Amino acid sequence: MLEQIHKTSIRILEEVGIRIDDDQILSILKTNSVKLDGNIAFFTESQVETAISTAPGDFILQGRNARYCPCIGGSNTHYLAGYGAPHILENKVPRKAVLEDYIKLAKLVHSTGEMSINGGILVQPVDIPADKFQLILLYTTVLFSDKALLGMPGSGRQQAEIMEFLKIVYDERALAEQPVIITLVNTTSPLILDPNLLQTLYVCARHRQPVIISPAPMAGTTGPIGVAGNVALANAEILATLTCAQTIAPGTPVVYGLMAQPANMQTCEIDAGSPGAVVGTALCAKLAQHYGLPSRGGSAPNAREVSVLSGLESMMINLSASNVGINLIVHAAGLLDRYNCMSPEQFLIDVEIIRRLEYYKNFFTQDSLETMDTTDFPEIKKVGPGGNFLTAMSTLKRCRTEPFIAQIQNDPAKTSLSENKAVIHNLRKQIDQMLEAYHPPEIEAEKQSKMRDLLINFGVPVEVMNQIDHQYTKCLIDQ
Repeated sequence: MLEQIHKTSIRILEEVGIRIDDDQILSILKTNSVKLDGNIAFFTESQVETAISTAPGDFILQGRNARYCPCIGGSNTHYLAGYGAPHILENKVPRKAVLEDYIKLAKLVHSTGEMSINGGILVQPVDIPADKFQLILLYTTVLFSDKALLGMPGSGRQQAEIMEFLKIVYDERALAEQPVIITLVNTTSPLILDPNLLQTLYVCARHRQPVIISPAPMAGTTGPIGVAGNVALANAEILATLTCAQTIAPGTPVVYGLMAQPANMQTCEIDAGSPGAVVGTALCAKLAQHYGLPSRGGSAPNAREVSVLSGLESMMINLSASNVGINLIVHAAGLLDRYNCMSPEQFLIDVEIIRRLEYYKNFFTQDSLETMDTTDFPEIKKVGPGGNFLTAMSTLKRCRTEPFIAQIQNDPAKTSLSENKAVIHNLRKQIDQMLEAYHPPEIEAEKQSKMRDLLINFGVPVEVMNQIDHQYTKCLIDQ
């Protein structure tokens, strides 16, 4: 099947072509002998294969803290929070997200040991200028977290401003020598690479910063209704974008992020939480492995509130992505309502799902079975027939760490609340405790001042900067 999908994708690139909505990229492609008909580019199989051969199979994303430098590719799996939601769920009612919500989520991600990457569009705040939101959210993430950074697409000017900002955060030499931010770009299906994607791609490639290429055609609306055809279309869009990136700067790190998902044919909404989306994730992993590239997968529940359905869909999404070997599982925590809403309570539920998946997966990669004879057998011999292990020394030594300790569970104390309401109540208590225990990472005062001055010089309103800095200073005082 993979070979057939690849061949169909090449036919699309050679016979149908891809619309390129940027004159600079068209000029670069023309110089490199890519066939053009106006703004339609036609890529040969040889050109695509050459591009794939220059893209690295893995790379390390450098966080400010050396503990958070994930290797993207190989057998590694990394989980990222939700991305792009315009709403936040509050007491079962969605409302438009604001900057305060973004700060809260950035703190929760920073406090979560299961995640080494922070930032991106955790939510889309409505109370900040739309043309400066990338800089504002990036500055916020850098202040409140020292984990590796997820970036955001935009115009060429916006991306250039981001790179200038990162030269202060990491210094110019470090930015030139290593990946420090990974940016997600989406094609416009069917078969269009728009100006924001192409300009973001150009700036990132020139700075050798990695990009996640993620087309998301919906089967039956923006893509063919058949799974194989929809995947072939998305694959063609990835191969075209990858070829553009390698033509701009060979060796640019690229993550294969195919997101071919079905549409609900009754409503024409994306059916993100369905088994069809999971099939797309599995094919994404297989195709990425076929090309020797890192992969991105994941999806969002269809459920509109924290419920049995949201847990069922989230477990299916994250379990399948982990099992097939996806390297970056984006949208792994917090999303509801088909990418439309973020929920702090769902975020903690999803983190618990991730903990359970990692416990299951890690058991078979550690030496627990090999050490059984030297650890458990002596205790079994000592207790003997009819004894008990509750008071055994090994139980006393390990009972606080083994077996798996659930962070979300029934309250052992009897309450008047229903079980589900009790879980939600405990989740909210846990969120409050995490935020109270949060400690911001250290950052030099001079560096923060330079970042602040640069953003104000780029046009970020002073009152927005003051709001972020006030929250950060308050955290420093409270710790």
